[in-house]
Amino acid sequence: MIACYGDSLTYGFGLVEGRKWIDLVNKEGYDLKNYGINGETLLQIRQRVKKDAPQGRVFVMGGTNDFAMDLSVDLVFDVYQDLASYFSQRGVDALFGIPLPADPESYIQKSLALKLEDLHERILKTFPREELVDFYGAFSPYDDKYFFDDVHPNKLGAEKMAEVFLKEVDL
Repeated sequence: MIACYGDSLTYGFGLVEGRKWIDLVNKEGYDLKNYGINGETLLQIRQRVKKDAPQGRVFVMGGTNDFAMDLSVDLVFDVYQDLASYFSQRGVDALFGIPLPADPESYIQKSLALKLEDLHERILKTFPREELVDFYGAFSPYDDKYFFDDVHPNKLGAEKMAEVFLKEVDL
């Protein structure tokens, strides 16, 4: 079992049950538990993870909502590193998702898109590749055919997320 913590990208915002990327992975015979919460920041995810103290395998992805609230890449990256240390000290097998890109052509999302790109680069340079699920890289360059808005994946995007997870994670 892999406990999956995150925001709306983990939860599958906008998609019906059975169509979310975690549901699609589970249809392949795996056991992922969806603990994603719409609108949650990585700071909130960290609090929840530390309260729940999960054992075994854990997947964490966040940052998009933090950036939408104009928090810095430095802060979000530090939270990723803190979570990696927390899991390592407890012997928890952790996987970290790199959030999908946002539409760089959207006036509203331009700053968000730049911060997500910066976070992607920092995580790739710092974390061991086997601990990562690089959704950002898989969805770059941004293509609106995978999204129903500037950030959230549609049905086709969820299918691609499931494919990326299955390809990149040793289940």
